[in-house]
Amino acid sequence: MKGITSRQKFFDFYSIIELYLRCGGFRDIGYQGYNTFVSFGIEERICRTYEQIVDHFYDEIYEALVTSLRSELYHYPSQCKYQPDKDIEVLRKHGITKEMTKSAKKFPERKPWVAYIIFSLPGWYCNPGSTAASYGGKKWARGAKLLMDARSIRTRMDKIYWIDRVLDLYHNGGHMINKTKYRTLSAGLSFYRNGRYVSTTPLNFRAKAKSIMDFIPFNSDGIRCLVIPRKNILTSTP
Repeated sequence: MKGITSRQKFFDFYSIIELYLRCGGFRDIGYQGYNTFVSFGIEERICRTYEQIVDHFYDEIYEALVTSLRSELYHYPSQCKYQPDKDIEVLRKHGITKEMTKSAKKFPERKPWVAYIIFSLPGWYCNPGSTAASYGGKKWARGAKLLMDARSIRTRMDKIYWIDRVLDLYHNGGHMINKTKYRTLSAGLSFYRNGRYVSTTPLNFRAKAKSIMDFIPFNSDGIRCLVIPRKNILTSTP
């Protein structure tokens, strides 16, 4: 995965999932929508690439989420309408000590449920017009919940579903993972198409794409070599 940009990893991830699907890779979980149209050798190569990309991308998105939650927790309580009595009451109700709060701010991945409770404290969002409304709150609590959910991941399909949820939260939640190298997913993406200049973001482009063939200009060379020769099965319907 060396030499591949974060944006390429994003498009490679969705491209290899679709290619794997089209080549019958999800037969083991009962999906029979597509037959296998490739040789055994190519199928094996696609499978290995799929496993490598999904595992690697999951690790990176997981770390990006942890980094982002840690960065946002830093603002508690300074950028929150701190209400000591109310906060202490809520934290005590959940058995959260001062030491646990400090630990969660440094290592949210160790006790993500503590991070979830901290983000759920009312001071983050009780005054929508205040500076505090720009930090923490319910959307970040959902990010902490995703970190909790990651502990239940057992399969690559679980990883794919989890990554989708994180990226969807980022797409619709504004700042999630924006303080990591994956901020590139909400940065400008500009290109020419059908004689006109198009400006969007990778997240928007992926959401509106009709085929992964649209991703070719943004894929890594390795994925292009797998996808382009299979154009016929990627543009057909079952």
